[in-house]
Amino acid sequence: MRRKFRPASFDCIRHYLTHMLKTTFQHELLFTSTVQKGDTGTDVRRVQEWLCLNALRYPNATLATSLDSEFGPATKRAVQNFQALLKTAQTGVVTPELF
Repeated sequence: MRRKFRPASFDCIRHYLTHMLKTTFQHELLFTSTVQKGDTGTDVRRVQEWLCLNALRYPNATLATSLDSEFGPATKRAVQNFQALLKTAQTGVVTPELF
């Protein structure tokens, strides 16, 4: 007898992908400095990637931003939106504790 499989729901797939991506790349997302508007470089790029990954998890939170390694107004706004989700001060500054 063939077993029938139900298709996975979008939420289930999104949760799995988010968890998989987080655990697979978690070592690449670690940093020890504070990142804020005006900064550039690898840490900023990691913050932007992290925001885009979380945009999958929270599609209504406006977290996605361009991956340009420049912490400009759009990245600051995305960070503030993430801070609002966490119900923390919306400073737009990324600390290791937030990350």
